[in-house]
Parts: sequence; structure tokens; C-alpha cells
Amino acid sequence: MKIVYINKYFFPMKRHSGILNFAYDLCNNLGKRFDLEVVSWKYSKDVRKVENFANYKVRRVKAPFRLKSICLTKYLKPDLIILGSGIKYPELLLLVTLFVKLICPSVPLIVYQHNIPNFTIIPLYRLFDKICLSFWFSNPFIEEQILKTVYRKAVYVPVGIDPEKLEKIPVKEKTNGIRIGYFGHLNKSKGVDRLVKAFLKLAFENCELFIAGTGSLMQEIKEMVAERENVSIYGYCNEVVSYIKSCDILVFPYREAITILGLSLSCLEGMALGKPIIASDNISLIPLVKHDYNGFIFNKEEELIRYLGILIKDGEKRKMMGKRSKEISRKYSISNTTMQINKIIEEVISERRD
Repeated sequence: MKIVYINKYFFPMKRHSGILNFAYDLCNNLGKRFDLEVVSWKYSKDVRKVENFANYKVRRVKAPFRLKSICLTKYLKPDLIILGSGIKYPELLLLVTLFVKLICPSVPLIVYQHNIPNFTIIPLYRLFDKICLSFWFSNPFIEEQILKTVYRKAVYVPVGIDPEKLEKIPVKEKTNGIRIGYFGHLNKSKGVDRLVKAFLKLAFENCELFIAGTGSLMQEIKEMVAERENVSIYGYCNEVVSYIKSCDILVFPYREAITILGLSLSCLEGMALGKPIIASDNISLIPLVKHDYNGFIFNKEEELIRYLGILIKDGEKRKMMGKRSKEISRKYSISNTTMQINKIIEEVISERRD
């Protein structure tokens, strides 16, 4: 079976993106079973238009991406299209989906909503029932609590990671003391400023804050920590997993869930590497973090400060929570995700033939 997977952002694009990294691991596995071609954005003049990966081919098109990607998909004559979506507005996603069906009317279409979208227009999702073969979501609450009542083809297809690949990546050395890590965009929705403010109020000398990411709050954060030697801001980080490994505590202070991969990939990677997690009460994080088991969930700044203090002081608690994080992460392997996708594809195609 020939499958075309459309996803705007794809490896090796230099972008801190859970969707990008997940899509890469997903295709590496799907390519072992299907005749797979990826259609992505030609984000730079230096990137090749066509590139052969281990088990599949990537074709890149220039802007306007949505138009050119769908036209190329028609030319490739697939048996099935998977539209990977990071679109946060359902009305825009519906237009793109209709456009795919207009240009490729006879090809079965599956929409995979990678991120958590804006749910202000819930009834709109009923229309996908008439257009798509299936509609996949990467967050359990979306399918179970929100869309199940309005969209009968909604299926929860979880995010997956490759724990073996993560284990092989070497760890970066760090200075003595406890390293608290933040990995992600530096913007209000990700809440990095909440972490910085909390860290600056801690009265511990044996800890440091490591921040890796880029975004609109970069200058503001630099000014906030200008006089602190125990805060490092690395900007874009090529070897992000190596630095995650070097941390003793990981913090995810997100304010919003919109645009985040259904389950935070950085959080999952940190858990797979045995790290205790401090997370905000966020839909992309709470399925992964069990309060006072493999980490803590906070709402207010005072809670974040308190939980940081507990983990900084208690090495045994960090170790115990990290071990539990690793155990929880095992059910989110990319091989399990791929097996589920393989089964769904076979079932929907079988139903279509019948």
C-alpha cells in the first residue's frame, strides 16, 4: 500500500517542535511496513527537494505549502493520504481537508491532529465525519471527554518515543549541584517566565537553571537573570536530549495547551530518561504526571517554588520519582503507536473494500 503523509515541518529542520520530532520517529517506523512518501515544506534553499531516508522518501515543496503539497500528493497517486495537522483552528483545518478531497476525491483520507486545537467550535468537527475515513487525536481527553459525543470516527492515537534511541545519546557534562531544566519555546504560552520567577526566589546555592529554547521572551528572560551566574540560556540546542540527560529535575510550566503536541514530547523524553517532572495543570501534561508519584502538578507560583524546594533537598525522592517516570513512559513507545496505526489502517481499508 502506498501512503502519502503530509506534514509541514519535518526533519532535519532546526525548530524546537514536538510535532517535528514525533513525525520523524513515526515515519521511520511506518516506512518499514508501507510504501511511504512524506510531503513537507522546503523551508530553505539549501534543503533538497527530494531526499531518501532509511525506509521512505521525503519530497519538499515551496510556499504556498498547502496548495503545492496537495497537488504533489495527487501526482504521487497514493492509496491512502494521512494529513498531519498542527493547525489550531478547526475551521481552517476543515478548509484544508475539503481542499484535499477536492483535488484527490477518490483517495481515502485520514486526518491526524497532532497538536491540541482550539475547541471554540466543537460542532464543526461533525463535518469531518462525512469527509474523512478516520480522524486521529494525540491526546486522550480530546477523544474521551470532548469529541466522542460529536464525532463518531474520532480515535485516540497516542504520541510515541523511541527509548532505545534516547538511551544511546551521550549525556552532557554539568557543573556540580542540582540542574533544573526547561526545554521549549520562550513565550508566554509555554510559561518559561513563571519558572524563572520561581527559581529566582529559591534560597539554595547548590542548584542551577538551564534554559534551552528561542522565542519572544528571550530578551526579557536575559534581563531577569542578568546578575545570576547560576542561570544558563542556550537558545536553540542541537543536542537537546544530551542536555535533558544532564538535568536532575525537569519543569514544564505551560499556561496553555493550544499548539502543543497532544502529549508533551519533551516531557515524555525526560520521563523515559528517568527524570522527576514538575508540570503545570495542563491537558498536554496531566496524563503523564501523577502528583506526588513521578512528579508534581502545580497551579500557583508558590506551589512551583515549594515543589522545586522539595526535589532540590531530597535526592532519594528525585531518584524514586525518576524511576516511576521511566516506568510510565514505557507504554508510549513509538513501536506501540505504529502497531496501533498499522491495525487501524488495515481495518479502515478492509471496511472500505467490503
